[in-house]
Amino acid sequence: MTEVGSPSKAPSKLIYALPPSLIDEPPKETLEEFKEWIKKAVLRRTPPSKQPPRYNAKYETLDKPHDLGFVAVDKKSWYYKLATSLVWLWDEHIDVAFYYLRKKIRQFPELEQRKVTTVHTFFSAKVGGLYRVYQKSQDTFDWGSCESILKIMLGVCVQSGSSWFELNTLLIPIHLATLKHRALVKLDLTNWTIEFIPLLAERLRLFEFKPRKPPGIYQISVTIMKVIPQQANGGDCEMFTIKYAECLIEGRDVRYWVIHGRMQIFREWLTCYLWCHAK
Repeated sequence: MTEVGSPSKAPSKLIYALPPSLIDEPPKETLEEFKEWIKKAVLRRTPPSKQPPRYNAKYETLDKPHDLGFVAVDKKSWYYKLATSLVWLWDEHIDVAFYYLRKKIRQFPELEQRKVTTVHTFFSAKVGGLYRVYQKSQDTFDWGSCESILKIMLGVCVQSGSSWFELNTLLIPIHLATLKHRALVKLDLTNWTIEFIPLLAERLRLFEFKPRKPPGIYQISVTIMKVIPQQANGGDCEMFTIKYAECLIEGRDVRYWVIHGRMQIFREWLTCYLWCHAK
């Protein structure tokens, strides 16, 4: 078994934003170059803060925007935020990571065979909003308002997306706003069951699934994965969500690989790969 920290040996992996395995370490020289770059001119805050870090103005704006697929990053603090443990991430960070996970699936045949994909962070909010409208006016509900969801299902308006009708699994990042928490939902497209993957078990004491079945609506079975590692703080849930998804895409056991003690390393590696790919 390859241990965490084992360097990638195949140079061809460097042409991709993400390597085929989440435990492939960036080349040592590249990682050291990135660490030197990311810490240069940062204005540290005391005490530690979950707010975005600041840089000396001379170094904050990049010489030219970095192309990360559908996002142009022009601030150095975007990378610092992603690389630093306990710092909360934006939806944009998660969307970029999930975009490159989708590209990774397509780039490596062994992953594509698993028939899995991901969606944007706004997907769950969009579905929730439409469902609330449906509950209020079932008889007059405008099904045309669901066109954007249908396009996502067909994979036509998601960067590197795939048609759900050709897949087995969909991984959905969700934001539990009232709990100030991120989590991952695994939707089995073969039998339409949902597995909810919590990241801070104690917070679920405030959260209950209360399935409601409107007339004519098929009820999807919902379960909560129980035997998984839990994060030890409230600042890394976004990275836990990203790495849970990557583990499931690769068919790895999340109980072994996605643990709190590896989050800082995973954050540095992910940021380094994206920086090296885009700069």
